[in-house]
Amino acid sequence: MTTTAIILASGEGSRFGGSSSKQLAKLKDKTVVEYTLDAFEKNSNINEIILVINPKYRKEFIEMINRNSFNKICKVVDGGMTRQESSYNGVISCRPISKKILIHDGARPFVSDRMIDDTVVALNQNEAVSVVMNSVDTLYEFDTNGSLINIPNRSLFKRVQTPQGFRLEIIRKAHELAKNDSRTDFTDDCSMVFYYKLASIVCVEGEEANKKITFVDDLPE
Repeated sequence: MTTTAIILASGEGSRFGGSSSKQLAKLKDKTVVEYTLDAFEKNSNINEIILVINPKYRKEFIEMINRNSFNKICKVVDGGMTRQESSYNGVISCRPISKKILIHDGARPFVSDRMIDDTVVALNQNEAVSVVMNSVDTLYEFDTNGSLINIPNRSLFKRVQTPQGFRLEIIRKAHELAKNDSRTDFTDDCSMVFYYKLASIVCVEGEEANKKITFVDDLPE
């Protein structure tokens, strides 16, 4: 059973504030996305990788791939205007033999082998899997006018990370339904599966280190 990792590295990174894609920002001696790709390249449960990029930086991404030994990258696909569109482009690029699909943010360079393994293993008995973390902060709920209306029990909430894993037919169907409904506002893939009631979402434990690089200050010294 082929397992394909889709790495989403097509974001413009407007909040990042740099002069290039945040996935191409330098982190010590490599770019952010190189660390991400390296984690999936070395994981024995991953058979192939589809890299979804911002076409504006195609030259830089191709140069990055060429200077590394990323033998598992089978396709480089242009992303869309939103994360959802980029994910869709990756999903429809999967070969029919790809039965298990992992979708991961390219800007999460500290993903561990354990998280990848746990997600793949969970797909043996399930159709949709998300990596999550406990919420350690108090949460406030506001109405559309900015007024505080509720302080929910934080123990009932989880923070969502990636990778998220799916059986190919499930995530394909979710994207097709969203496209037919002209929905482009889903910020993660499990949200689509949940919204369309296509499968139960099973959760595996994330890690604090698996944070998403959003701002320049998120880059370690």
